[in-house]
Amino acid sequence: MATQPCVKVLGGGVVGLTTALVLRQSRYAVTVLAKDLPGQAGNAQFASPSAGAHWRSWADAADVRLQRFEELTLARLFELARKHPECGIVPTRSFDYWEEIPQGGARVWFDKLVPEFRTLAPEELVPNTKMGVTYKKIAINVPVYLQWVYQQCIDAGVKVVRLDSYYSDVNGAFTHEPQHPTADIVVNCTGLGARTLGGVEDLDVYSVRGQWMLVRAPSVKDSINVTTKPGPVAMMTTIIPRGDGTVFLGGSKESSSYDATVNKATSDIIWERCTSVCPELVADYNAWNTQADKTEPFVLAEGAGLRPGRVGGPRVDMEPQDQDRYLIHNYGHAGYGYQTSWSCAWEVLAMVQGLLPAKE
Repeated sequence: MATQPCVKVLGGGVVGLTTALVLRQSRYAVTVLAKDLPGQAGNAQFASPSAGAHWRSWADAADVRLQRFEELTLARLFELARKHPECGIVPTRSFDYWEEIPQGGARVWFDKLVPEFRTLAPEELVPNTKMGVTYKKIAINVPVYLQWVYQQCIDAGVKVVRLDSYYSDVNGAFTHEPQHPTADIVVNCTGLGARTLGGVEDLDVYSVRGQWMLVRAPSVKDSINVTTKPGPVAMMTTIIPRGDGTVFLGGSKESSSYDATVNKATSDIIWERCTSVCPELVADYNAWNTQADKTEPFVLAEGAGLRPGRVGGPRVDMEPQDQDRYLIHNYGHAGYGYQTSWSCAWEVLAMVQGLLPAKE
């Protein structure tokens, strides 16, 4: 390997930036290569800026790998909320409901993990649901947190190179260019791009379209989630307060859809489902609607993001390349990239440490 080893991280979303930060904090020279970075105009394939972002387990009772990813990252996010209140992580109470009893049964795997966990009594359930739980967790103000992680990278000495276009082949990230050195290790955090990236072309990666709304609703303090019955197009009810008076409302979960346009009918369904379980939303809308001088809209933004799903779950592994180079993969996190970002970054770090010593 080169006498001055360099690790390159390909991708500037929450998974890529967290991975770069973890590597840099362990004294590796790190360069992030990305076309999309926090603070720039939206791109549906760049899913991180349009995420709802909170901790809500996606792991079923048998998926111990994903459970471990979620558990370790939850502990880190609680720690960041205590030490860095400015980072955009908001402790909140969650009320989770299911229209059908989960496949693993009525007991969720994380009942001993989260604070203040309690199973809801039948009279506490919202209409058309069969099971519910409540507990303390964290929500994330995405614009604040993503920018905070990015700034942490810059402050730590991570070099960031904004690309004019996506690489057509992952080998391009290894090669020497005037702007950045040759790499011994490339960490592939390209999300949905891993499906078409030459040298990877993972056809297990697919788009999971999620439509959302951001509203001004300062009365909403609790997160509410309703898991619908399984189906190709699931309209999940998701309400995530961001701690600044804005509330994220979702959403849809449409597998293999690449349509990034906002569908008005879907927005109407999101609003109907969310207001049916959260009267505070209705109160805040009515209060806004009666104002004579509406200085800002009630619906602040709408959008549709393409989450990077993957058959079999996230890919976090390593494969040797030619000329004593190594490609490490960290992608396919679907809608749970924020809540698995730290644990998967630590797995990447362990692989890198097994290949080369850290140097300044």
